Amino acid sequence: MSVDETVPPSSQCRACIEAKQRVKPFPKASFTRVGQIGDLTVCDMWGPARYRGIHGEYYFTLFTDVCTRYATRYFSTDKKHQLDAVRAYRAFLKTQKNVRLKTIRVDNGKEFVNRSIKQFLRAHGTQLELTAPHSSAQNGIAERSFLTVLNAARAMLFEANLPTNLWPEAVNYAVYLKNRAPTRALPNKTPFEAFWGHKPNVSHLREFGAPCWVLRQDTSLHKLARKSRLCRFLGFSEESRAYRLYDPATRQVITSRNVIFERPGLPSRGGDT
Repeated sequence: MSVDETVPPSSQCRACIEAKQRVKPFPKASFTRVGQIGDLTVCDMWGPARYRGIHGEYYFTLFTDVCTRYATRYFSTDKKHQLDAVRAYRAFLKTQKNVRLKTIRVDNGKEFVNRSIKQFLRAHGTQLELTAPHSSAQNGIAERSFLTVLNAARAMLFEANLPTNLWPEAVNYAVYLKNRAPTRALPNKTPFEAFWGHKPNVSHLREFGAPCWVLRQDTSLHKLARKSRLCRFLGFSEESRAYRLYDPATRQVITSRNVIFERPGLPSRGGDT
Protein backbone atom coordinates (compact mmCIF):
# COMPACT_ATOMS: atom_id res chain seq x y z
CA MET A 1 0.00 0.00 0.00
CA SER A 2 1.36 3.39 -0.99
CA VAL A 3 1.44 6.41 1.37
CA ASP A 4 0.12 9.74 0.14
CA GLU A 5 2.77 12.15 1.38
CA THR A 6 0.79 15.19 0.24
CA VAL A 7 -1.65 14.80 3.13
CA PRO A 8 -0.26 16.40 6.31
CA PRO A 9 -0.20 14.12 9.35
CA SER A 10 -2.89 14.70 11.97
CA SER A 11 -1.69 16.59 15.06
CA GLN A 12 -4.35 15.02 17.26
CA CYS A 13 -4.94 11.52 18.52
CA ARG A 14 -8.36 11.06 20.11
CA ALA A 15 -7.28 8.06 22.17
CA CYS A 16 -4.24 9.93 23.47
CA ILE A 17 -6.36 12.96 24.42
CA GLU A 18 -8.86 10.80 26.28
CA ALA A 19 -6.08 8.91 28.07
CA LYS A 20 -3.61 11.70 28.85
CA GLN A 21 -5.39 15.06 29.09
CA ARG A 22 -4.25 17.06 32.09
CA VAL A 23 -5.06 20.37 33.74
CA LYS A 24 -3.56 23.31 31.88
CA PRO A 25 -0.80 24.97 33.92
CA PHE A 26 -1.57 28.23 35.68
CA PRO A 27 0.77 31.25 35.54
CA LYS A 28 3.34 31.26 38.34
CA ALA A 29 2.70 34.95 38.99
CA SER A 30 -0.33 37.20 38.77
CA PHE A 31 -0.33 39.66 35.90
CA THR A 32 -3.49 41.42 37.04
CA ARG A 33 -2.98 45.18 37.19
CA VAL A 34 -5.51 47.70 38.44
CA GLY A 35 -5.35 51.45 38.69
CA GLN A 36 -7.23 52.45 41.82
CA ILE A 37 -8.49 51.18 45.16
CA GLY A 38 -11.79 49.36 44.70
CA ASP A 39 -11.27 48.56 41.02
CA LEU A 40 -10.79 44.87 41.83
CA THR A 41 -11.17 43.03 45.12
CA VAL A 42 -10.49 39.31 45.46
CA CYS A 43 -12.33 37.40 48.11
CA ASP A 44 -12.55 33.94 49.63
CA MET A 45 -13.97 32.27 52.72
CA TRP A 46 -12.35 29.78 55.09
CA GLY A 47 -14.20 27.30 57.27
CA PRO A 48 -15.77 25.63 59.01
CA ALA A 49 -13.11 25.51 61.68
CA ARG A 50 -12.88 22.30 63.65
CA TYR A 51 -12.86 24.37 66.84
CA ARG A 52 -15.36 27.13 67.48
CA GLY A 53 -13.79 30.50 68.19
CA ILE A 54 -14.02 31.99 71.64
CA HIS A 55 -16.91 34.20 70.44
CA GLY A 56 -18.62 31.49 68.39
CA GLU A 57 -16.76 31.97 65.11
CA TYR A 58 -16.53 29.12 62.62
CA TYR A 59 -15.69 31.04 59.42
CA PHE A 60 -13.77 34.06 58.27
CA THR A 61 -13.88 35.94 54.96
CA LEU A 62 -10.82 37.73 53.61
CA PHE A 63 -11.10 40.64 51.16
CA THR A 64 -7.90 41.79 49.43
CA ASP A 65 -7.78 44.99 47.40
CA VAL A 66 -5.61 44.10 44.40
CA CYS A 67 -4.35 47.65 43.87
CA THR A 68 -2.83 47.93 47.35
CA ARG A 69 -2.92 44.31 48.59
CA TYR A 70 -4.61 45.64 51.73
CA ALA A 71 -6.54 42.85 53.45
CA THR A 72 -9.75 43.11 55.48
CA ARG A 73 -11.29 40.19 57.38
CA TYR A 74 -14.75 39.43 58.71
CA PHE A 75 -15.70 36.56 61.06
CA SER A 76 -19.04 34.75 61.10
CA THR A 77 -20.78 31.90 62.85
CA ASP A 78 -22.04 30.27 59.64
CA LYS A 79 -21.46 30.51 55.89
CA LYS A 80 -24.88 32.09 55.24
CA HIS A 81 -23.63 35.46 56.49
CA GLN A 82 -21.40 36.25 53.50
CA LEU A 83 -23.81 38.91 52.23
CA ASP A 84 -23.25 40.76 55.52
CA ALA A 85 -19.49 40.62 54.92
CA VAL A 86 -19.83 41.96 51.37
CA ARG A 87 -22.09 44.76 52.59
CA ALA A 88 -19.66 45.67 55.36
CA TYR A 89 -16.66 45.70 53.02
CA ARG A 90 -18.46 47.85 50.44
CA ALA A 91 -19.44 50.31 53.19
CA PHE A 92 -15.84 50.32 54.47
CA LEU A 93 -14.48 51.36 51.06
CA LYS A 94 -17.16 54.00 50.59
CA THR A 95 -16.79 55.54 54.04
CA GLN A 96 -13.02 55.37 54.49
CA LYS A 97 -11.78 55.96 50.93
CA ASN A 98 -14.86 57.34 49.14
CA VAL A 99 -14.53 54.74 46.38
CA ARG A 100 -16.95 52.21 44.97
CA LEU A 101 -16.48 48.47 44.95
CA LYS A 102 -16.32 48.08 41.17
CA THR A 103 -15.40 44.41 40.72
CA ILE A 104 -15.19 41.49 43.12
CA ARG A 105 -13.65 38.15 42.14
CA VAL A 106 -14.63 34.94 43.93
CA ASP A 107 -14.60 31.23 43.26
CA ASN A 108 -17.72 29.26 42.37
CA GLY A 109 -18.67 28.46 45.96
CA LYS A 110 -22.36 28.73 46.80
CA GLU A 111 -21.56 31.00 49.73
CA PHE A 112 -20.90 33.78 47.17
CA VAL A 113 -22.69 32.62 44.03
CA ASN A 114 -26.26 32.91 45.24
CA ARG A 115 -29.28 35.04 44.47
CA SER A 116 -29.00 37.45 47.41
CA ILE A 117 -25.37 38.40 46.75
CA LYS A 118 -25.91 38.64 43.00
CA GLN A 119 -28.89 40.93 43.50
CA PHE A 120 -27.00 43.10 45.98
CA LEU A 121 -23.99 43.52 43.67
CA ARG A 122 -26.19 44.16 40.64
CA ALA A 123 -28.16 46.81 42.52
CA HIS A 124 -24.94 48.67 43.36
CA GLY A 125 -23.29 48.29 39.96
CA THR A 126 -20.57 45.93 41.15
CA GLN A 127 -19.32 43.37 38.64
CA LEU A 128 -19.02 39.78 39.86
CA GLU A 129 -16.14 37.75 38.41
CA LEU A 130 -16.02 33.99 38.89
CA THR A 131 -13.15 31.57 38.48
CA ALA A 132 -13.58 28.67 36.08
CA PRO A 133 -14.98 25.50 37.72
CA HIS A 134 -12.32 23.54 39.66
CA SER A 135 -9.83 26.36 38.99
CA SER A 136 -9.43 28.19 42.29
CA ALA A 137 -5.85 29.03 41.26
CA GLN A 138 -7.33 31.66 38.93
CA ASN A 139 -8.02 33.58 42.13
CA GLY A 140 -4.37 33.30 43.04
CA ILE A 141 -4.05 36.57 44.97
CA ALA A 142 -6.86 35.52 47.31
CA GLU A 143 -5.39 32.02 47.69
CA ARG A 144 -1.95 33.44 48.49
CA SER A 145 -3.40 35.86 51.05
CA PHE A 146 -5.21 33.01 52.77
CA LEU A 147 -2.06 30.90 52.84
CA THR A 148 -0.02 33.73 54.35
CA VAL A 149 -2.60 34.54 57.03
CA LEU A 150 -3.38 30.94 58.03
CA ASN A 151 0.28 29.87 58.16
CA ALA A 152 1.09 32.85 60.38
CA ALA A 153 -1.94 32.23 62.62
CA ARG A 154 -1.05 28.57 63.14
CA ALA A 155 2.58 29.39 63.88
CA MET A 156 1.62 32.06 66.41
CA LEU A 157 -0.78 29.74 68.24
CA PHE A 158 1.80 26.95 68.36
CA GLU A 159 4.62 29.20 69.53
CA ALA A 160 2.50 30.86 72.22
CA ASN A 161 0.94 27.53 73.29
CA LEU A 162 -2.48 29.14 73.53
CA PRO A 163 -5.89 27.40 73.27
CA THR A 164 -7.04 26.50 69.77
CA ASN A 165 -10.31 28.39 70.18
CA LEU A 166 -8.26 31.60 70.00
CA TRP A 167 -7.68 31.02 66.28
CA PRO A 168 -9.79 34.11 65.33
CA GLU A 169 -7.50 36.28 67.46
CA ALA A 170 -4.46 34.79 65.75
CA VAL A 171 -6.02 35.35 62.31
CA ASN A 172 -6.91 38.91 63.26
CA TYR A 173 -3.34 39.71 64.32
CA ALA A 174 -1.88 37.93 61.29
CA VAL A 175 -3.95 40.18 58.98
CA TYR A 176 -2.84 43.21 61.02
CA LEU A 177 0.82 42.26 60.54
CA LYS A 178 0.39 41.33 56.87
CA ASN A 179 -0.91 44.81 56.08
CA ARG A 180 2.19 46.32 57.68
CA ALA A 181 4.79 44.00 56.16
CA PRO A 182 6.63 44.54 52.84
CA THR A 183 5.43 42.59 49.82
CA ARG A 184 6.98 41.95 46.41
CA ALA A 185 3.77 43.16 44.77
CA LEU A 186 4.41 46.70 46.06
CA PRO A 187 8.01 47.90 45.64
CA ASN A 188 9.11 50.05 48.59
CA LYS A 189 5.63 50.11 50.13
CA THR A 190 3.51 48.14 52.54
CA PRO A 191 -0.19 47.48 51.89
CA PHE A 192 -1.04 49.85 54.76
CA GLU A 193 0.93 52.69 53.18
CA ALA A 194 -0.52 52.04 49.73
CA PHE A 195 -4.07 52.02 51.10
CA TRP A 196 -3.95 54.81 53.70
CA GLY A 197 -1.29 57.03 52.15
CA HIS A 198 1.19 57.12 55.04
CA LYS A 199 3.70 54.78 56.63
CA PRO A 200 2.43 52.58 59.48
CA ASN A 201 3.69 52.93 63.02
CA VAL A 202 5.19 49.59 64.05
CA SER A 203 6.82 50.63 67.33
CA HIS A 204 3.88 49.24 69.31
CA LEU A 205 3.99 45.73 67.83
CA ARG A 206 4.42 42.84 70.25
CA GLU A 207 4.85 39.11 69.94
CA PHE A 208 1.55 37.26 69.86
CA GLY A 209 0.98 35.60 73.23
CA ALA A 210 3.53 37.75 75.05
CA PRO A 211 3.02 37.70 78.85
CA CYS A 212 1.82 40.99 80.28
CA TRP A 213 0.43 42.36 83.51
CA VAL A 214 -3.04 43.91 83.36
CA LEU A 215 -4.38 46.25 86.02
CA ARG A 216 -7.40 44.81 87.82
CA GLN A 217 -10.04 47.53 88.06
CA ASP A 218 -13.01 45.62 89.44
CA THR A 219 -14.43 47.04 92.63
CA SER A 220 -14.58 43.67 94.41
CA LEU A 221 -10.86 43.58 95.19
CA HIS A 222 -9.87 43.72 98.82
CA LYS A 223 -7.04 45.98 99.91
CA LEU A 224 -4.39 43.26 100.08
CA ALA A 225 -5.25 41.60 96.75
CA ARG A 226 -2.85 41.68 93.85
CA LYS A 227 -3.54 44.73 91.68
CA SER A 228 -2.38 43.06 88.46
CA ARG A 229 -3.24 39.86 86.66
CA LEU A 230 -0.96 37.96 84.28
CA CYS A 231 -2.50 37.76 80.80
CA ARG A 232 -1.37 37.07 77.23
CA PHE A 233 -1.23 39.62 74.41
CA LEU A 234 -3.51 38.93 71.42
CA GLY A 235 -3.53 42.15 69.43
CA PHE A 236 -5.18 45.55 69.35
CA SER A 237 -8.78 46.60 69.80
CA GLU A 238 -10.57 48.14 66.83
CA GLU A 239 -13.10 49.97 68.97
CA SER A 240 -10.69 51.74 71.33
CA ARG A 241 -7.02 52.44 71.88
CA ALA A 242 -6.46 49.36 73.96
CA TYR A 243 -4.89 45.91 73.87
CA ARG A 244 -6.75 42.66 73.34
CA LEU A 245 -5.69 40.16 75.99
CA TYR A 246 -6.40 36.58 77.02
CA ASP A 247 -7.01 35.96 80.70
CA PRO A 248 -6.12 32.31 81.44
CA ALA A 249 -7.86 32.46 84.82
CA THR A 250 -11.28 33.25 83.34
CA ARG A 251 -10.58 31.98 79.79
CA GLN A 252 -11.94 35.22 78.41
CA VAL A 253 -10.68 37.84 75.95
CA ILE A 254 -10.56 41.27 77.55
CA THR A 255 -9.42 44.76 76.51
CA SER A 256 -7.36 47.16 78.58
CA ARG A 257 -4.98 50.07 78.14
CA ASN A 258 -3.33 49.56 81.52
CA VAL A 259 -0.79 46.94 80.53
CA ILE A 260 2.84 46.32 81.45
CA PHE A 261 4.64 43.78 79.27
CA GLU A 262 6.84 41.32 81.05
CA ARG A 263 10.52 41.80 80.31
CA PRO A 264 12.43 38.75 79.01
CA GLY A 265 14.13 36.87 81.80
CA LEU A 266 11.70 38.01 84.47
CA PRO A 267 10.31 34.97 86.29
CA SER A 268 6.55 34.76 85.78
CA ARG A 269 4.22 33.99 88.67
CA GLY A 270 0.55 33.17 88.28
CA GLY A 271 -2.38 32.93 90.64
CA ASP A 272 -4.71 35.37 92.33
CA THR A 273 -5.86 36.07 95.83
